[in-house]
Amino acid sequence: MSRSAFWRTLSFPFACVTLTLLPGPRAPAQTYAIEDLGTLGGAASKALGINDRRQVVGSSETGERDRHGLPVTHAFLWEDGVMTDLGTDPVYNERSAAYDINDAGQVCGVSGFVGFGHRAVVWEEGRVRQLARQGGDDSGRGINERGDVVGTAGSDVVGSDRAVLWSADGRAADLGRLPGSGGLVDVSASDINNYGEVVGRSIDHDGDADHAFLFTSVDGTMTDLGTLGGGYSSAQGINDFLEVAGSSTVAGEPHTHACLWREGGIVDLGTLGGQNSSAEDLNAHGQVVGWAEAEDGSRRAFLWDAGRRPMADLNDLIPTGSGWELTIATAINDRGEIVGSGMIGGEVHGFLLTSMSSPARFRRGDADATGAANVTDAVFVLSYLFRGGPAPPCLKSADSDDSGAVEVSDAIQLLNYLFRGGVAPREPFRACAVDPTPDGLSCHAPPPCR
Repeated sequence: MSRSAFWRTLSFPFACVTLTLLPGPRAPAQTYAIEDLGTLGGAASKALGINDRRQVVGSSETGERDRHGLPVTHAFLWEDGVMTDLGTDPVYNERSAAYDINDAGQVCGVSGFVGFGHRAVVWEEGRVRQLARQGGDDSGRGINERGDVVGTAGSDVVGSDRAVLWSADGRAADLGRLPGSGGLVDVSASDINNYGEVVGRSIDHDGDADHAFLFTSVDGTMTDLGTLGGGYSSAQGINDFLEVAGSSTVAGEPHTHACLWREGGIVDLGTLGGQNSSAEDLNAHGQVVGWAEAEDGSRRAFLWDAGRRPMADLNDLIPTGSGWELTIATAINDRGEIVGSGMIGGEVHGFLLTSMSSPARFRRGDADATGAANVTDAVFVLSYLFRGGPAPPCLKSADSDDSGAVEVSDAIQLLNYLFRGGVAPREPFRACAVDPTPDGLSCHAPPPCR
């Protein structure tokens, strides 16, 4: 997915600038349908990741007990109403959890024992495989469309944790530490985008610094993203537009606020009336999800929608009388579908939210969401169709001939228009607008049409 040259050449940190967004026009209340993901036979489950194919991963109790008398938890894959047990590594086999999934269906996570001794693993094509061992305790936390995995390797010894990138070709690399760090440093990686840019957290025990970082694979540099004025920050998610979601302490306060690093500085996303909040993920459209404390101190799942609305309590956006109390939103895909965990019937279950809002605005032909239709859009569509490339943020924008499907003919029509004077893509093409001929293609408003 392409983005502006500005972001490609931006020199970090830009963290010294804290942005305060003034309230703009409030978007109409968005309503979500909610699905209970269920469990693997136990009393609890947690949804931790979702891809653009509506496949959800996480962990669930199985109903069994381990040698310590604790509930056994296994990684799961949920699709079309069915939760499947992904199992464990054959050796490190006491419990497992799945943290992320790409559009190819590759799942990264961890498998091991209670306490010390677990391995970073990938599930694919019905099998589980260990990633190259880097420490006594390894875990895979984020995976991109190439199959590159990031996570943490280390032990229970202070200063032993290292951020690791396991490349799809089998290589493993230590991402290093922030420049100027002392001797005892723990570094962990949380997420990776399709450009190989990694975010996470670096704790300098000697220098008493605990900051979010951005690692850039192109030049191998790790950069301090800074804070909202306090001494702590942590980055949890990154998109292909180099927007980063996480949390930070605020100047003069001990409280932690959800925040968004993006062009120009850090945005304090605030809370839901309480003292603390944390952003857990974001999508290509700048929508951020996480948890925030309400005025009574309870934790509530939230959505922050690219500045078009204040932080919204997701409990207010689901049907009344559903019986749910949504406590955390952990992931959001580019279709705007949200997963997380909440209370239902006295148990903690994973949930999936699907938007039932009004149609999104888009521009036909602009498949890569840059704001213009050109040859790169045709290449983007062909890569999506034949090379396993990322899906267009709005499938309608890739449907140049308005046939109701994304096909090779859409790339051909766009190329004919650009270079041979052929027929232009169907409207909306000249400007962003809703689809005048509704179809079944999903569409979430791309950045140029927000």
